[in-house]
Amino acid sequence: MKSLKVFLPQIAAYQIEDLALFTGCHDEINFQPLKQDWQELFCLSVGFSNNDLPWTLLRLAQFNIKPSVKIACCCDPVMMQLTHRGAYMMGQSPLQLTQNDAIRIVAQINERLMGEGENLYLVDKHAWLFTSEKEYSLSSEKWQALIGKDMFNFSYSGIDASHWQRLNAEIQMLLKQMVDYQGLAKPPAETMMNIHFSDPISLNNKKPIPFINNDLVTVVSDNSLIKTFCSHTFLKRKNLQSINQVDSENSVVIAFDNEKENYIDILKYWMETRSTKKVKISQVVCQDGIFEFKHKSQKSRLSNLFDRLFGKQTS
Repeated sequence: MKSLKVFLPQIAAYQIEDLALFTGCHDEINFQPLKQDWQELFCLSVGFSNNDLPWTLLRLAQFNIKPSVKIACCCDPVMMQLTHRGAYMMGQSPLQLTQNDAIRIVAQINERLMGEGENLYLVDKHAWLFTSEKEYSLSSEKWQALIGKDMFNFSYSGIDASHWQRLNAEIQMLLKQMVDYQGLAKPPAETMMNIHFSDPISLNNKKPIPFINNDLVTVVSDNSLIKTFCSHTFLKRKNLQSINQVDSENSVVIAFDNEKENYIDILKYWMETRSTKKVKISQVVCQDGIFEFKHKSQKSRLSNLFDRLFGKQTS
Protein backbone atom coordinates (compact mmCIF):
# COMPACT_ATOMS: atom_id res chain seq x y z
CA MET A 1 0.00 0.00 0.00
CA LYS A 2 1.77 3.08 -1.24
CA SER A 3 -0.71 5.75 -0.18
CA LEU A 4 -0.96 7.69 3.04
CA LYS A 5 -4.56 7.62 4.20
CA VAL A 6 -5.41 10.18 6.85
CA PHE A 7 -8.82 9.98 8.52
CA LEU A 8 -10.18 13.31 9.77
CA PRO A 9 -13.83 12.64 10.64
CA GLN A 10 -14.52 16.10 12.09
CA ILE A 11 -13.35 19.22 10.28
CA ALA A 12 -16.43 21.39 10.75
CA ALA A 13 -14.32 24.43 11.72
CA TYR A 14 -12.67 24.51 8.31
CA GLN A 15 -14.30 25.12 4.95
CA ILE A 16 -13.57 23.16 1.79
CA GLU A 17 -12.48 26.35 0.04
CA ASP A 18 -9.78 26.84 2.70
CA LEU A 19 -8.35 23.41 1.94
CA ALA A 20 -8.45 24.15 -1.77
CA LEU A 21 -6.03 27.02 -1.17
CA PHE A 22 -3.30 24.46 -0.42
CA THR A 23 -2.81 24.06 -4.18
CA GLY A 24 -2.20 26.58 -6.91
CA CYS A 25 -4.09 24.68 -9.58
CA HIS A 26 -7.15 22.45 -9.56
CA ASP A 27 -5.46 19.38 -11.01
CA GLU A 28 -3.43 18.86 -7.81
CA ILE A 29 -6.42 18.22 -5.56
CA ASN A 30 -9.54 16.16 -6.12
CA PHE A 31 -12.54 16.06 -3.81
CA GLN A 32 -15.12 13.27 -3.79
CA PRO A 33 -18.08 12.98 -1.40
CA LEU A 34 -17.68 10.24 1.18
CA LYS A 35 -19.95 7.35 0.18
CA GLN A 36 -19.90 5.67 3.59
CA ASP A 37 -19.60 6.58 7.27
CA TRP A 38 -16.01 7.33 8.30
CA GLN A 39 -16.14 4.60 10.95
CA GLU A 40 -17.14 2.03 8.34
CA LEU A 41 -14.25 3.16 6.17
CA PHE A 42 -11.88 3.06 9.15
CA CYS A 43 -12.96 -0.45 10.15
CA LEU A 44 -12.59 -1.67 6.58
CA SER A 45 -9.10 -0.17 6.32
CA VAL A 46 -7.77 -1.73 9.53
CA GLY A 47 -9.55 -5.06 9.05
CA PHE A 48 -12.10 -4.78 11.87
CA SER A 49 -15.13 -7.01 11.32
CA ASN A 50 -17.79 -4.46 12.41
CA ASN A 51 -18.97 -1.35 10.57
CA ASP A 52 -18.45 0.90 13.59
CA LEU A 53 -16.24 0.99 16.64
CA PRO A 54 -17.26 -0.57 20.00
CA TRP A 55 -17.52 2.78 21.75
CA THR A 56 -19.05 1.54 25.02
CA LEU A 57 -16.42 -1.19 25.41
CA LEU A 58 -13.67 1.35 24.74
CA ARG A 59 -15.12 3.74 27.33
CA LEU A 60 -15.48 0.98 29.91
CA ALA A 61 -11.80 0.18 29.53
CA GLN A 62 -10.92 3.67 30.82
CA PHE A 63 -12.33 3.05 34.33
CA ASN A 64 -12.36 0.51 37.14
CA ILE A 65 -16.05 -0.28 37.09
CA LYS A 66 -17.64 -1.96 40.13
CA PRO A 67 -18.45 -5.67 39.72
CA SER A 68 -22.05 -4.87 40.68
CA VAL A 69 -22.61 -2.84 37.47
CA LYS A 70 -25.02 -4.60 35.13
CA ILE A 71 -25.30 -2.29 32.12
CA ALA A 72 -23.22 0.40 30.42
CA CYS A 73 -23.97 2.62 27.45
CA CYS A 74 -22.71 5.71 25.66
CA CYS A 75 -24.08 9.06 26.78
CA ASP A 76 -23.08 11.69 24.23
CA PRO A 77 -23.63 15.45 24.24
CA VAL A 78 -25.20 16.57 20.96
CA MET A 79 -26.59 19.74 19.42
CA MET A 80 -30.16 20.22 18.19
CA GLN A 81 -31.38 22.73 15.60
CA LEU A 82 -34.69 24.29 16.66
CA THR A 83 -37.14 25.41 13.99
CA HIS A 84 -40.88 26.02 13.80
CA ARG A 85 -41.14 22.53 12.31
CA GLY A 86 -39.23 20.57 14.91
CA ALA A 87 -35.90 19.86 16.63
CA TYR A 88 -33.34 18.37 14.29
CA MET A 89 -30.27 16.35 15.26
CA MET A 90 -27.05 18.17 14.36
CA GLY A 91 -24.60 15.79 16.05
CA GLN A 92 -21.39 16.86 17.74
CA SER A 93 -19.62 18.95 15.09
CA PRO A 94 -21.36 22.23 16.15
CA LEU A 95 -20.66 21.67 19.87
CA GLN A 96 -18.71 24.46 21.54
CA LEU A 97 -18.06 22.58 24.75
CA THR A 98 -14.88 22.98 26.77
CA GLN A 99 -13.38 20.24 28.91
CA ASN A 100 -14.15 22.29 32.03
CA ASP A 101 -17.79 22.71 30.96
CA ALA A 102 -18.08 18.94 30.41
CA ILE A 103 -16.60 18.26 33.86
CA ARG A 104 -19.14 20.64 35.46
CA ILE A 105 -22.06 19.10 33.59
CA VAL A 106 -21.16 15.50 34.42
CA ALA A 107 -20.55 16.40 38.08
CA GLN A 108 -23.98 18.02 38.41
CA ILE A 109 -25.73 15.16 36.62
CA ASN A 110 -24.16 12.72 39.06
CA GLU A 111 -25.04 14.89 42.05
CA ARG A 112 -28.60 15.78 41.12
CA LEU A 113 -30.02 13.26 38.67
CA MET A 114 -28.41 9.85 39.04
CA GLY A 115 -30.41 7.21 40.88
CA GLU A 116 -29.05 4.62 43.27
CA GLY A 117 -26.36 2.52 41.60
CA GLU A 118 -26.15 4.87 38.57
CA ASN A 119 -23.07 6.83 37.50
CA LEU A 120 -21.95 9.03 34.64
CA TYR A 121 -18.25 9.02 33.75
CA LEU A 122 -16.34 11.58 31.70
CA VAL A 123 -14.00 10.12 29.08
CA ASP A 124 -13.54 13.41 27.25
CA LYS A 125 -15.72 16.42 26.57
CA HIS A 126 -17.57 14.63 23.76
CA ALA A 127 -17.69 11.09 25.17
CA TRP A 128 -19.44 10.10 28.40
CA LEU A 129 -20.28 6.68 29.87
CA PHE A 130 -23.45 5.76 31.79
CA THR A 131 -23.45 2.73 34.08
CA SER A 132 -26.12 1.21 36.29
CA GLU A 133 -26.34 -1.62 38.78
CA LYS A 134 -29.84 -2.29 37.46
CA GLU A 135 -30.25 -4.28 34.23
CA TYR A 136 -32.04 -1.62 32.16
CA SER A 137 -32.79 -2.41 28.54
CA LEU A 138 -32.10 0.24 25.92
CA SER A 139 -33.06 0.34 22.26
CA SER A 140 -31.69 3.37 20.45
CA GLU A 141 -29.81 4.25 17.28
CA LYS A 142 -26.48 6.03 17.58
CA TRP A 143 -26.68 9.78 17.13
CA GLN A 144 -24.69 9.54 13.88
CA ALA A 145 -27.62 7.69 12.29
CA LEU A 146 -30.07 10.39 13.45
CA ILE A 147 -28.35 13.47 11.98
CA GLY A 148 -30.87 15.59 10.08
CA LYS A 149 -33.86 13.80 11.59
CA ASP A 150 -36.59 15.51 13.59
CA MET A 151 -36.13 14.56 17.26
CA PHE A 152 -39.21 16.40 18.53
CA ASN A 153 -41.22 13.18 18.69
CA PHE A 154 -38.22 10.91 19.23
CA SER A 155 -38.53 8.37 22.01
CA TYR A 156 -36.43 5.49 23.26
CA SER A 157 -38.08 2.10 22.85
CA GLY A 158 -38.21 -1.07 24.91
CA ILE A 159 -39.58 -2.00 28.31
CA ASP A 160 -37.42 0.59 30.09
CA ALA A 161 -38.07 3.40 27.60
CA SER A 162 -39.65 5.59 30.27
CA HIS A 163 -36.43 5.52 32.32
CA TRP A 164 -34.33 6.84 29.42
CA GLN A 165 -36.98 9.39 28.41
CA ARG A 166 -37.17 10.76 31.94
CA LEU A 167 -33.40 10.91 32.37
CA ASN A 168 -32.94 12.55 28.97
CA ALA A 169 -35.58 15.20 29.78
CA GLU A 170 -34.09 15.89 33.22
CA ILE A 171 -30.59 16.32 31.79
CA GLN A 172 -31.92 18.65 29.09
CA MET A 173 -33.61 20.81 31.76
CA LEU A 174 -30.42 20.80 33.85
CA LEU A 175 -28.38 21.97 30.86
CA LYS A 176 -30.81 24.84 30.24
CA GLN A 177 -30.63 25.80 33.92
CA MET A 178 -26.81 25.80 33.79
CA VAL A 179 -26.93 28.08 30.74
CA ASP A 180 -29.46 30.46 32.31
CA TYR A 181 -28.07 30.66 35.84
CA GLN A 182 -24.63 29.05 36.16
CA GLY A 183 -22.59 30.61 33.39
CA LEU A 184 -22.52 27.65 31.01
CA ALA A 185 -21.82 28.97 27.52
CA LYS A 186 -25.04 29.83 25.69
CA PRO A 187 -25.46 27.86 22.45
CA PRO A 188 -26.00 29.70 19.16
CA ALA A 189 -29.46 31.07 18.42
CA GLU A 190 -32.12 28.48 17.58
CA THR A 191 -30.02 25.61 18.93
CA MET A 192 -29.79 23.71 22.19
CA MET A 193 -27.48 21.13 23.71
CA ASN A 194 -28.90 17.76 24.63
CA ILE A 195 -27.61 14.23 25.27
CA HIS A 196 -28.23 10.88 23.59
CA PHE A 197 -28.01 7.35 25.00
CA SER A 198 -26.96 4.45 22.75
CA ASP A 199 -24.88 1.28 22.34
CA PRO A 200 -25.91 -0.60 25.51
CA ILE A 201 -23.79 -3.48 26.82
CA SER A 202 -24.82 -6.04 29.42
CA LEU A 203 -21.69 -6.63 31.48
CA ASN A 204 -22.84 -10.17 32.17
CA ASN A 205 -22.45 -10.93 28.45
CA LYS A 206 -19.59 -8.60 27.55
CA LYS A 207 -17.43 -9.85 24.67
CA PRO A 208 -13.78 -8.83 24.21
CA ILE A 209 -12.59 -6.73 21.29
CA PRO A 210 -11.14 -9.18 18.75
CA PHE A 211 -7.48 -9.28 17.74
CA ILE A 212 -6.71 -7.84 14.27
CA ASN A 213 -3.89 -9.45 12.31
CA ASN A 214 -2.86 -6.54 10.08
CA ASP A 215 0.78 -5.50 10.04
CA LEU A 216 0.23 -3.23 7.02
CA VAL A 217 -1.70 -0.61 8.99
CA THR A 218 -0.44 1.94 11.48
CA VAL A 219 -3.04 4.01 13.29
CA VAL A 220 -1.91 7.52 14.16
CA SER A 221 -3.93 9.28 16.85
CA ASP A 222 -3.73 10.89 20.29
CA ASN A 223 -7.35 10.02 21.08
CA SER A 224 -7.59 7.91 24.25
CA LEU A 225 -10.39 5.70 22.88
CA ILE A 226 -8.51 4.99 19.64
CA LYS A 227 -5.41 4.23 21.71
CA THR A 228 -7.44 1.72 23.72
CA PHE A 229 -8.83 0.22 20.51
CA CYS A 230 -5.31 -0.33 19.18
CA SER A 231 -4.02 -1.84 22.42
CA HIS A 232 -6.91 -4.35 22.50
CA THR A 233 -6.66 -5.28 18.82
CA PHE A 234 -2.83 -5.21 18.76
CA LEU A 235 -2.79 -2.71 15.90
CA LYS A 236 0.34 -0.62 15.59
CA ARG A 237 -0.17 2.99 16.73
CA LYS A 238 1.85 6.18 16.68
CA ASN A 239 1.07 9.49 18.30
CA LEU A 240 0.77 12.59 16.13
CA GLN A 241 4.29 13.80 16.91
CA SER A 242 5.66 10.51 15.55
CA ILE A 243 3.82 10.52 12.22
CA ASN A 244 7.04 11.24 10.33
CA GLN A 245 8.47 7.97 11.67
CA VAL A 246 5.81 5.87 9.96
CA ASP A 247 7.02 3.89 6.96
CA SER A 248 5.36 5.29 3.85
CA GLU A 249 4.90 1.76 2.52
CA ASN A 250 2.20 1.29 5.14
CA SER A 251 -1.36 2.49 4.93
CA VAL A 252 -1.52 5.03 7.76
CA VAL A 253 -4.89 5.83 9.29
CA ILE A 254 -5.46 8.79 11.60
CA ALA A 255 -8.67 8.37 13.61
CA PHE A 256 -9.56 11.96 14.30
CA ASP A 257 -12.98 11.81 15.96
CA ASN A 258 -13.46 14.74 18.38
CA GLU A 259 -9.88 15.95 17.84
CA LYS A 260 -10.57 18.81 15.46
CA GLU A 261 -8.64 21.24 17.69
CA ASN A 262 -5.48 19.38 16.58
CA TYR A 263 -6.35 19.71 12.89
CA ILE A 264 -3.62 22.22 12.07
CA ASP A 265 -0.89 20.18 13.75
CA ILE A 266 -2.00 17.00 11.98
CA LEU A 267 -1.89 18.72 8.60
CA LYS A 268 1.63 20.01 9.33
CA TYR A 269 2.90 16.56 10.29
CA TRP A 270 1.15 15.08 7.27
CA MET A 271 2.70 17.65 4.92
CA GLU A 272 6.17 17.04 6.36
CA THR A 273 5.74 13.29 5.96
CA ARG A 274 4.70 13.67 2.32
CA SER A 275 7.77 15.76 1.72
CA THR A 276 10.33 13.52 3.44
CA LYS A 277 8.83 10.16 2.49
CA LYS A 278 8.20 11.10 -1.15
CA VAL A 279 4.63 9.83 -1.09
CA LYS A 280 3.24 10.11 -4.60
CA ILE A 281 -0.46 10.20 -3.73
CA SER A 282 -2.01 11.09 -0.37
CA GLN A 283 -5.62 10.96 0.76
CA VAL A 284 -7.34 12.94 3.47
CA VAL A 285 -10.60 11.23 4.36
CA CYS A 286 -12.92 13.66 6.17
CA GLN A 287 -16.39 13.41 7.63
CA ASP A 288 -18.01 14.48 4.38
CA GLY A 289 -15.53 13.56 1.66
CA ILE A 290 -12.09 12.50 0.46
CA PHE A 291 -9.36 14.92 -0.61
CA GLU A 292 -6.68 13.44 -2.84
CA PHE A 293 -3.41 15.36 -3.26
CA LYS A 294 -0.98 14.45 -6.04
CA HIS A 295 2.72 15.04 -5.46
CA LYS A 296 3.94 17.38 -8.22
CA SER A 297 6.76 19.77 -8.84
CA GLN A 298 4.69 22.62 -7.39
CA LYS A 299 5.18 21.24 -3.86
CA SER A 300 6.97 24.42 -2.78
CA ARG A 301 3.98 26.55 -3.74
CA LEU A 302 1.70 24.25 -1.75
CA SER A 303 3.97 24.58 1.30
CA ASN A 304 4.08 28.35 0.99
CA LEU A 305 0.31 28.56 0.84
CA PHE A 306 0.08 26.31 3.88
CA ASP A 307 2.43 28.62 5.81
CA ARG A 308 0.33 31.64 4.82
CA LEU A 309 -2.83 29.92 6.04
CA PHE A 310 -1.59 28.60 9.36
CA GLY A 311 1.66 30.38 10.09
CA LYS A 312 5.18 29.14 9.67
CA GLN A 313 6.16 26.41 12.10
CA THR A 314 8.96 27.37 14.43
CA SER A 315 11.51 25.02 15.92
